[in-house]
Amino acid sequence: MVFSNKFIIYQAKKENLAFGIVVAEGIGIHSFVDGVIYAVTFSVSILTGFLSATGLVVHEFAEGVITYLVFMEAEVKKRTAIFYALLIASFTTPLGAFIAYPFMGKLSESGLGLMLGFMAGVLIYISASHLLPEAMGDKKEHSIFAFLGGVGLAIFIVLSKFL
Repeated sequence: MVFSNKFIIYQAKKENLAFGIVVAEGIGIHSFVDGVIYAVTFSVSILTGFLSATGLVVHEFAEGVITYLVFMEAEVKKRTAIFYALLIASFTTPLGAFIAYPFMGKLSESGLGLMLGFMAGVLIYISASHLLPEAMGDKKEHSIFAFLGGVGLAIFIVLSKFL
């Protein structure tokens, strides 16, 4: 019976660690794409890059915290969890930007516009299909304010082109 309990605890730790690794891989890929978004938006203009970077930087902190918490749940040592969270959530974004940026100079203006539209579509899709339904499920009173704040920021970004 003692062996059985130890095995169950060991198996649970393995499952948590496997889940943590999968989540970290997903966040790493996501952060790499964020880097590509930076390269595209800064290639369009400094203002467009700065405005998109404002929103992206805010959510980079959340990604790092999520990665850290997932590793802590898997009972990874605190220092190791911080290191991997920093490595995965922070360094993959600049890597994506550095890899994508040289290709941005080779795109025509219409090609750059297509890339910008594609990246905007990806962000809208993620917001509409994953984030919005999740936000409407729990604590709706806080979610609606965050959603309206995001809509307000989007309107400000669009109107800032005309100012």
